[in-house]
Amino acid sequence: MTVSEIKSRFLLLLDAAYSQAAPGFEDSEISEFLDKAQKDYVSEAVKNKVYDDIYQLMEVTYVNLNYGHTGNTYSFEVDNILYDYGYYVSSRLKVQRTVPSMSGVFVECDLISPDIASNFFTNGFNKPYFKNPKVFIVTPKNQDSKLTIIVDAYTQADSSSNNFEITYIKIPKKVDITNGYGFLINNNVYEKLIEIAVKYAVDSLKTAKISTQ
Repeated sequence: MTVSEIKSRFLLLLDAAYSQAAPGFEDSEISEFLDKAQKDYVSEAVKNKVYDDIYQLMEVTYVNLNYGHTGNTYSFEVDNILYDYGYYVSSRLKVQRTVPSMSGVFVECDLISPDIASNFFTNGFNKPYFKNPKVFIVTPKNQDSKLTIIVDAYTQADSSSNNFEITYIKIPKKVDITNGYGFLINNNVYEKLIEIAVKYAVDSLKTAKISTQ
């Protein structure tokens, strides 16, 4: 479905929702409704871990952790390295491990809540044993997201570059029908996205009508 067809379908459904009496919207306003529909759909898909319809946004990349090591943790600011980062999916760390012995092997990481991260830190009072590195992400208000990987006392990241593999969902490019930028996910759900966008448009019209009464 082309951008022109998306716009035409949006207007058709909007007219149907308003019994052929829907007021006009500027292209920029239509773009906003369509963009919000796509972003909300992607967010819901990630929440439910259903990636079939958004696989076009899935990216696998590698990060060098050799410069972000403190104790048994490795960290980096996500937005500084992954400029299009939207949502975490999974990750693997290339490790050197003594018990059991491993060398240069990628091991799946477990995503954990920041609230329990301290349970996995090695210190004078705590020496946890776990084979799979733990990952948590914090996003302070008005700051970049920070991703931290925790390993146990028997593990360290392999010294080679690109020792951390992360799979994530990219933020889709903003829908802009004026400049020809449409949806970036599976075209099987375009109709659903347009229906969601029309709902947002109808809701905005209802809100505007109430405010003028």
